Amino acid sequence: MTSALRQPAILLAVLLVPLSVLLYPTAGEAAGTDINMRRLGYPASTTREGPRTSLRVFYPLPRVEYREGSRLHWRIEPSPSLDPESSFLFRINGDAAAEHTAERLWDNPEVALPLPPRLLEGRYLEAAVEPNLFATDDLCRDLARGALSYRVSGRSRLSLSYRTPSPQTVDDFLHSLAGGLYVVLPDNPAPAEIAAGVWVYAFFQKRFAYFPVYLLYAREVETDRHAPRLWVTTGTECLPCEQTVDYGYALHGPQDLVLHGRTAEDLEMLVRQLANLPLFTAAAARNITFGRSGDLGTRREVLPLPGDLEGGGYQSVPLEIPIHPGLLETPPEDLSIRYEAAYTVAGERDRQARLDTYWNGRLLRSRLLSGSGRVADELFIPAETGVALRNSLRLVFEYPGEGGECRYTRRTNSARLLPGGTVDGHGSFPLKRLDMDSFGLFLGGRGSILLGDLNSMDLVKSAAELLYSFSRRYPEGGLPLPQGGASGR
Repeated sequence: MTSALRQPAILLAVLLVPLSVLLYPTAGEAAGTDINMRRLGYPASTTREGPRTSLRVFYPLPRVEYREGSRLHWRIEPSPSLDPESSFLFRINGDAAAEHTAERLWDNPEVALPLPPRLLEGRYLEAAVEPNLFATDDLCRDLARGALSYRVSGRSRLSLSYRTPSPQTVDDFLHSLAGGLYVVLPDNPAPAEIAAGVWVYAFFQKRFAYFPVYLLYAREVETDRHAPRLWVTTGTECLPCEQTVDYGYALHGPQDLVLHGRTAEDLEMLVRQLANLPLFTAAAARNITFGRSGDLGTRREVLPLPGDLEGGGYQSVPLEIPIHPGLLETPPEDLSIRYEAAYTVAGERDRQARLDTYWNGRLLRSRLLSGSGRVADELFIPAETGVALRNSLRLVFEYPGEGGECRYTRRTNSARLLPGGTVDGHGSFPLKRLDMDSFGLFLGGRGSILLGDLNSMDLVKSAAELLYSFSRRYPEGGLPLPQGGASGR
């Protein structure tokens, strides 16, 4: 491993990004925003197959004062082969809210459910569709010809109506963001300010994917427009008012939060602390100063596997396990994975389930299970198989059919990944296999952002977008933490 790649650099050409304007009312006035499924990472459309295959979506809820007028919008398109009396039950936070037939949804696939403010008091809104589908009196034939299905449009959305917040603490500011955020840099930013601003932009785009985030210089701020602004600075020239902390976070009025450090090391530590939002909940104040010491990084020698994954189905039960080698201490060449899982024992003792193991879509192995209800395995993933920034280990428990060729059984099977699984890295990632995807493996170490012109906001925005694109392949809540700065002409 060369020292150059232990300190990766991103060199950017000019990418023109037009400045957008947030239309944000004054504090206390009525406001609204939409969170659609595509902003949450769902595809343009999702097709569900099976007589009772439900869909659950968890919408994040900003901490604001909600008004009457919020609505949950579904767009459901049932298969034309269904019986018209097939039904769809819609639930909100577990409670039944409406029920419609396939015939009604053929005529109008839009479903709008009113949301009184009392349903919006938690951190998330749980929206669910539970179908009861049938086409003929032959369920097996209906399944075989794909008749039992429905499509959910990615335009399905949560429409929120609220009063523009007037935060009183730093924590209020960070958790009441609903319509968008400006990240503001000084007019002539230092390299450390650019690096911090790029990381803050990527963090908020990833953590709050349902609203827009923009980068701009202080001179571009429209002071007469009410919009949340987060200022990143080591000096005083871009501050919205007189500075009140030498190091830390300071809230100025309802719309300006200042992240201020005297040195590059200060800013690096502050943005690392920003990744740990519960810190701000515990320190409910307008001005917050945390200690400068402590390693808030996420890189480890061994990664634990999630111990709460469960799956269910009839004859096929998949478990999808994300693997993120970029969180290991050193970008690895090979991986070894140890896991244990529990599964439903097949109904016939002489016809047990089969376990198929896939790595990034490629079949690694297939084995018959013993029928004990537990399986443990150790997998070795060599460099030739491929180690990327985000990988998928897929365990598929295949159960024998019951009743001839019918692919449907009323017996539900399940599987669960047990706690204690680990991922170990071996060797160092080979330079000859470095590409845009594997480059992200190195972003958790020290590095630099190389810009052709430190005063070009187009280049700064490009760097921010590139870091965001890498961060999307890190686990939820994970982001390459900054260790280094920016440099250029």
